[in-house]
Amino acid sequence: MRQINLLPWREELRKQRQKIFIQITLLIGAVTLLIMIAAGQLVSHQIDSQNSRNNLIQAQINVLNTEIQEVRALRKKRDQLLDWIGIVQNLQHNRSDIVHIMNSIANATEPQLYLTRLQLDGNLLTLEGEAAGNRQISNLMRTLAQSDVLINPTLTDVSASTINRGFNHFTLQIEHKDSSATLAQEAKQ
Repeated sequence: MRQINLLPWREELRKQRQKIFIQITLLIGAVTLLIMIAAGQLVSHQIDSQNSRNNLIQAQINVLNTEIQEVRALRKKRDQLLDWIGIVQNLQHNRSDIVHIMNSIANATEPQLYLTRLQLDGNLLTLEGEAAGNRQISNLMRTLAQSDVLINPTLTDVSASTINRGFNHFTLQIEHKDSSATLAQEAKQ
């Protein structure tokens, strides 16, 4: 039998396979490198795109925050104007009240009774005066209680006058009806 030496052919085949393996490995490495570079570029592009969207959203948020601050300032100014209008309307409405109070007091005074001091503190009116007798003080209180603008007369002090002999010094407190509250109640009814 003849012997055939297959070693050089196997060796060539092995070298050829090794060469193909190295080529395939290098090709896979190059393709992997290209894929990684492309993926990196894609991720970088997506990050840049998201950052630009974030910047746009932040710019819009800043614009809206500025508008919100302007709206708050306008609301505050509106509230101040409404308060001012309310005060002016209240003063306009109540300006005739003092006239009604003075008319009620003038109509309630009698001969031999005179007032030395009037003081209005909020809704409380304090009257000081002198009268010839207790009957004049009682009539004053009764007449003031029947008034449309004054309620709840209370006599706080009666003493002998130091100025006029035979007269009594008195201090009377009476509440003033708030006409705006009366109007509000009438409007509800």
